[in-house]
Amino acid sequence: VDDDTLLVLIEGGGGNLVKERLRLRGIDCPELKTEAGQRAKRFVEGKLKGLPFIIIRTYKEEVDLHARYLADVFYLVGETEEASVAAEGNFLNQELLDAKMAVPYS
Repeated sequence: VDDDTLLVLIEGGGGNLVKERLRLRGIDCPELKTEAGQRAKRFVEGKLKGLPFIIIRTYKEEVDLHARYLADVFYLVGETEEASVAAEGNFLNQELLDAKMAVPYS
């Protein structure tokens, strides 16, 4: 959706798919209408493009002002085992901070 909000399909029990908007927890990226916001969005798209899945950790008691779940996102290029991605994957939220494309937000 933008640089710190993802639209995801979550596979639930029985093969059910749920579409959900998630806000990346603990960070704030520039507004999408700015060049910095566009760079951050391209960064996120580049990291997640073509992956068969990502691991999402949500915090059910934490939602933002728009009722989006706050989430941590983990991924690992080339990995097909969910447990490996959960244990060893790249932490997208932190990568945005490290790349100076986001600032901490609480």
